[in-house]
Amino acid sequence: MRSKPTEFLALGNALHLALEIAHKREKWDLKFAVEKFLTEFRRIVEDDEVFVTWPKMRKHEAEGVEMLERYDYGIQSGEISSTPFDIEKEFRLPFEDEIAVVGKIDKVERTEEGRYIIIDYKSGGKEPDEWFLDHDLQLTCYAWACQSMYGELPEKLIWHHLRSGKLIETHRTQRDIDELKKMLHDALAMNRQGITYRVYHQQICGWCEFKGAVCDDRELEDNLMAQRAALKVIQ
Repeated sequence: MRSKPTEFLALGNALHLALEIAHKREKWDLKFAVEKFLTEFRRIVEDDEVFVTWPKMRKHEAEGVEMLERYDYGIQSGEISSTPFDIEKEFRLPFEDEIAVVGKIDKVERTEEGRYIIIDYKSGGKEPDEWFLDHDLQLTCYAWACQSMYGELPEKLIWHHLRSGKLIETHRTQRDIDELKKMLHDALAMNRQGITYRVYHQQICGWCEFKGAVCDDRELEDNLMAQRAALKVIQ
């Protein structure tokens, strides 16, 4: 059974929906986006029985509105496109006749030369360092999806940090895609043998929007961090 969404996930989901609907209109409208965000955030909290105190809920609402205002500033300044090539683009990538990698790309843009730019919205408090961004498997999946859907790798991928307004760039090569496929191949092979598989590039639970939810990865990660700390003491 899937656990109930947290207040942080409710905030992120409401922002995503507001941006999606606002961009699908004929013209971008900040007031419309804010109204959609507030309506959806309150709906999620009520319908999914998200535990959040009234002061905290008001704080999240104010944060969401501020993020949308910052987004609007980016549009007005020309840094952000108000007419994306695609929005909330779903993809399905069959792999080795056993599984399919599925997901949704928040925003796709095209350059004047016709190259693709993949954009992923993030509403969390942290900004990624360069190493994390270059090894983030979610963005690698998006690059793979871009290649599959549009016939080429994206020119760049952008981690759009909604809280700060920063557009943080990274890139993927064919080698990155091939390494991801090798990971999936190995994971499937281990799964057939009943071996639990988890890729540990670095600690990731702090980035996840399911903060506070019950998750096997959090326990695994805590154990890993404890092991690393013990090794440092020994060394």
